[in-house]
Amino acid sequence: MDLGRLSCVRRESDGLSLHQLVSCMLREDYEKRDPGQYQSMRSRVLELLVERYPAATKLGQMQIAAHVLELYREQLPAVHAYADFSGIRQQHYEQQAFLNPNELPLLHRYLEASLARADWQSELVESGQHHALLDDIARVAPEGLRLIRNGDGKPLAFCAGLWLSERTWSLIERYAPALAELMPKLADDNGYDARLDGDTVCVLLAAVDVEQPYYRPEELGAMLFQNWLIDTANGLRAIIPAADPQLGTLLSQLGFDRGGSIPEERVPFRRSGGEQSLHDSGRVESEALRAVPWSEMKQLVQHMYDDSVLEALPSLQAAGCEPTSARELILCLLTEVTPRYPLTEFEQRILRDGYLQRNLRKSQLAEALHMSRATFYRHVRQAFQHLGYAFTEAWTELKR
Repeated sequence: MDLGRLSCVRRESDGLSLHQLVSCMLREDYEKRDPGQYQSMRSRVLELLVERYPAATKLGQMQIAAHVLELYREQLPAVHAYADFSGIRQQHYEQQAFLNPNELPLLHRYLEASLARADWQSELVESGQHHALLDDIARVAPEGLRLIRNGDGKPLAFCAGLWLSERTWSLIERYAPALAELMPKLADDNGYDARLDGDTVCVLLAAVDVEQPYYRPEELGAMLFQNWLIDTANGLRAIIPAADPQLGTLLSQLGFDRGGSIPEERVPFRRSGGEQSLHDSGRVESEALRAVPWSEMKQLVQHMYDDSVLEALPSLQAAGCEPTSARELILCLLTEVTPRYPLTEFEQRILRDGYLQRNLRKSQLAEALHMSRATFYRHVRQAFQHLGYAFTEAWTELKR
């Protein structure tokens, strides 16, 4: 069979080239079937590439270097252990296991250390009430506890919250009266009442074991956050207060809507003097401007100098952004030295070279970046998504 006739194979001056995605899949399958033989073959390929490198042209050397980097990249762990979702379902029930009474003092010790370090605790909880709240959650509403345990079953981290219902409402009014006051503002137009539907959880406490040597505190915190997000993704509503602007940005990017503000006179400002806001993953109308969708952002960049197209974009109409202002802001975002988060320098370069300067066709730009066209367009879409977030944040700041 002539391999050159396959759609995933391309003829080049020095031989045949296999599509990047297909070659990656074949290597992955080969490694699973015969790991020892795969490693032996991989070592041999690396030796041959090193031998060919000095005599290759400059373009050939770049291609060899890219292939060597790809072979090394495939052997690196894709994510940290705390960001690996593959085992979450398997561990789900273990993490939610009923809290043994003799473990409660351990959680109080973690909480005391957290308060002493001024780590995050919900701004909704009245000052000095954190330990009493944890006791009552464990006694009245243990379903609001989430635990991360080590292999021996010892809790390493926990978060505690309350499912909003008639049974827990007295605890809400006692320990987090600011939340009780905000509930009418978080109601939908159809009269949604969290106390009746029982599908809303508010996270109020979180702490980790800072003395154990295996995980950094932020890694344990990420595990808790991940576990909580998975429950939310199952169709639940979740509420979390966010005074930290970075946490607020993360919640917004995860699809949470901004709700009402927490009254300053009722809530102590421990971490910052800025705005305290409540984020809700349900159907709450957002007071903050939603990020411009990637498809509209693409039209905005492609037709930047066509005012009629820009005036017709729904996101710009909703934001009250004139074509001239949008044009100036896009040019600034794509040319500033330090890209605005979450836009990266690489994404900034793709959009600038591919859509502003247009010196190369998209296929040529993909080849220059040593990636397939499918991979290139995947990066382009992500770049427009991130540009949408950056544009929304920048425009919101300009309007203040």
